[in-house]
Amino acid sequence: MSTYTTIQGEITYPDKVRLHDVVADLTNSGWMQDEKFIDECGNIVDESTESDIDGLTLRIPYSLYRNLSYHLDEIIKGTTGKLVWTCSDGCFEGGVYTDGKETHYELELWASGNMPEEDSIAPDINEDFDNWSIWVQDVEQSFHEEYMEWQK
Repeated sequence: MSTYTTIQGEITYPDKVRLHDVVADLTNSGWMQDEKFIDECGNIVDESTESDIDGLTLRIPYSLYRNLSYHLDEIIKGTTGKLVWTCSDGCFEGGVYTDGKETHYELELWASGNMPEEDSIAPDINEDFDNWSIWVQDVEQSFHEEYMEWQK
C-alpha cells in the first residue's frame, strides 16, 4: 500500500559522506535522479530548487511524493534545518522536523487554532465532498506556508 505525502524542506548534513549516502539511497529508491527529486508521477520536480550537494544542503521541493514519508526519519538524522510534511491519504496529519526533531500535528486541530475563523472548520464531507476537498488542500497549503519561512 502506498502513502502520498506532500513534503518540502531544506536540511544540511554534517559532512559530505552522510549527504552523499542519503542522495545515493534516494536515487536508488527512485526519489531522485541527477540530484533532483522525482514526484509521485515520476516527473522531475521544479528544477529551480536544486540541492547544493557541495554545500551539504539537501532541498526537497514542495511536491507530492509516493512513500517518501516512510524514510523521513532516516533522511533527517543528524541534520540541521527544517522539513515539513502533510498527508491527507487516509489521515489528516502534518509534521515539522526542525534540526532533526519532529513536532506532529493533527491538521483539523491545527486549522481550528491557526486559520481564519471562516476557514478553520471543515465542511461536512458527506454533504459537500468537493468543498471538503478544497478545504483539505487549503489547510495543507497554509500549514506548509506557516512553517517554511525560506519559501516565502
